[in-house]
Amino acid sequence: MRLILLISFVFTSLLLSAQTEHLWTKSYGGSDWDYGTGVALDLEGNIYTVGRFASTVDFDPGSGVSNLMANGATDIYVQKLDVQGDFLWAKAIGGPGEDVAFALGVDINGNVYLTGNFLATVDVDPGTGVANLMANGGRDMLLVKYTPELQLIWGLNAGGSGNDYGRSLGVEKATGTAYVAASQYSSDVANWGTEECFNEVPGLPGTNEVLVLASYDKNGNPLCVIDLQTQQQGYYSAGYQSQMHIRNGALYYLANYSSNSTDFDPGVTAVTPTFNGGAWDVALTKYELSPFSVNLGGDFGFCNNTVVELDATSENATYFWQDGSSESTFTVDAAGTYSVLVNSSGCVAKDEVIGTEDQINANVSLAGNVLTAELANAEYQWINCPDFTPIPGANNQIFEATEDGDYAVMISSNGCIETSACLSVMVSNLEDISWKAFSIFPNPIGVAQLLHLEFQQVHQDIHLQIFSIDGRLLESHTETHTNRLVLPFNLPSGAYLIKLRVDGYTGQRRIVCSS
Repeated sequence: MRLILLISFVFTSLLLSAQTEHLWTKSYGGSDWDYGTGVALDLEGNIYTVGRFASTVDFDPGSGVSNLMANGATDIYVQKLDVQGDFLWAKAIGGPGEDVAFALGVDINGNVYLTGNFLATVDVDPGTGVANLMANGGRDMLLVKYTPELQLIWGLNAGGSGNDYGRSLGVEKATGTAYVAASQYSSDVANWGTEECFNEVPGLPGTNEVLVLASYDKNGNPLCVIDLQTQQQGYYSAGYQSQMHIRNGALYYLANYSSNSTDFDPGVTAVTPTFNGGAWDVALTKYELSPFSVNLGGDFGFCNNTVVELDATSENATYFWQDGSSESTFTVDAAGTYSVLVNSSGCVAKDEVIGTEDQINANVSLAGNVLTAELANAEYQWINCPDFTPIPGANNQIFEATEDGDYAVMISSNGCIETSACLSVMVSNLEDISWKAFSIFPNPIGVAQLLHLEFQQVHQDIHLQIFSIDGRLLESHTETHTNRLVLPFNLPSGAYLIKLRVDGYTGQRRIVCSS
């Protein structure tokens, strides 16, 4: 939030045109002290008023009766009138102590916000429910958001061990961001944030005031908390009876001050308007609303066996990642959701991203001596197994083997690389083996039966492999100096390809297993 201008003056005046026409006046009150402290209109022209009351008050300014009774010394009231000023409803908010509202605002959806302070405990739900807030010390600042009919959405309080007050309120209508000007009299450190991301403001000794400007998003999460060291004594100070207005990305803040030490610029340069003497002077300050943000770059994908570094680095910042770590960067090595809260000079921003591990389809089909990678539109390098040496010029989706061997393919896609399983290919003449001198039975074979292979003569070297129809090697067996192989067949039902290499000659035969 950047300071744009500051105007200080000794007095203000309001000029009314001679043509001003009185339309109506509405009044209400009881036998005790009752105050109206704020008014706001929604887009339909309905009127909301806020203030404090004691004892019992009839809030219907017409002929009806709508009594509210304070729970403690004083309670907060919110009243709603229509465009003509006719009464719609009034509701009370309070606890057993003294509860005060100083300002309220309405967003573009008609939601109602109010700020003030309370003592000890306050129930911020005006309905039948109970939503108690407990003060950190004496009095705490109060900020509450309601629906247009004053149903509770959320409420929060902030402060230290002393007395701290919410003085004025501005609501950015489109976003629902609430800006609160508060007076901190707690001489210790007061927290204006949340448990997971503290926004701490150090206090001043004695009864000196720190003016706190705090902003919260539409869900009540803290955005920025800055402090203006005012060095002013007593209850009536810079924050008292202050006013805020937000328009076109700027915040206008009207406040009283009574010393030359009031600094209205939260930046490095001090802006301390001259105090002209007397009791009070008035300062009007304009701030540019430039929300602090953090960007982790959006959702992302990453390759298997690689890592991604998320960077939330900001100037003069502290960090709170989803796992509690506090570094400016976070290393991702697994799929998941990652988030960070960044606190930079009292301004808080959050970002969340989803990381997914990119999976490359590295399946390869085999038909005779032709291997085909299933994934299209990628980069390919076919390789020999098991040493994974590249085959020169073999860079297409389809590879035709010209000699017996085991082959695989390295596939590159979107910066990721995956290697397929090795497949065995026989390209020798399938008629090399004299099938009349060889028999295989039973075929079909049953599950868990014995598979018999018999030759008419003894062979020195018999190598047998069983493949699935899609080319995956399932079993491998080798025998020497024999004319017979008997093997347990433990594969499930289906069709299989048996490939043989016998004394340097090769051949293959299809076999079916049935349950």
